[in-house]
Amino acid sequence: MPTISTASASTLQQISLIEKRAHPLLICDVDEVLLQFIPHLERFMLTMASPSRKPPTA
Repeated sequence: MPTISTASASTLQQISLIEKRAHPLLICDVDEVLLQFIPHLERFMLTMASPSRKPPTA
């Protein structure tokens, strides 16, 4: 996994321009996040397609 030491100079420059705030800032690689998220989404979608699932009522 990349670390701050492997980030490009332009990336580090962009990060340094971010305004400092009291709450934490999460910087992540969206591709990596999606790779972790997709299996959970696929399982959820399979449960939504289950014939035993009742449709929501209005």
